[in-house]
Amino acid sequence: MSGVELEKARAELEKDSSHVYEVWPEHQDVLQVFLAMEKQWRKRIIGKHLVYECLRYESLQTVVWGLEIAMTQTLFRDLQTMEQAALTILNEKLN
Repeated sequence: MSGVELEKARAELEKDSSHVYEVWPEHQDVLQVFLAMEKQWRKRIIGKHLVYECLRYESLQTVVWGLEIAMTQTLFRDLQTMEQAALTILNEKLN
């Protein structure tokens, strides 16, 4: 998803206030980290296709520090779970 597409999707979500998304307290930290990592995707062009490969984990410690969130094994595993789900969706929509 390009930056323009992401901003368009955000604008649509903000415009339609009938959608309320509940985030369980135990998932708030990982969601904040995942959203803050939005510019940290490693991508590659293969032929005519853009492929998302993974998050740039070298940025993770700085992001976690900036959000003042404790880095735990659970947070890391949960982030990897979200990353895998997002990769499926991102790569499906782009190609």
